[in-house]
Amino acid sequence: AGNVAAIISARKNGTFLKALTDKLPELSTKLQPEFKGAVKAALKKVKPQASIGVKFGRIANYGSTSSPMGQLQKLFN
Repeated sequence: AGNVAAIISARKNGTFLKALTDKLPELSTKLQPEFKGAVKAALKKVKPQASIGVKFGRIANYGSTSSPMGQLQKLFN
């Protein structure tokens, strides 16, 4: 809502078109070496780890065994 209000007030003040057509100065900042190294380290892929798998599990069913979840639980247990 604040951005819309700024656009409306710029149009009323007559500065909207000037703001759209003005050229902005280019930013030319060089990356610091430590920053560049940090970015490279963050983007490196992590070596995959082997999956351990499921050690123990069960389907929790606190209802009747005739319900669909109860039937599924009977299949696995």
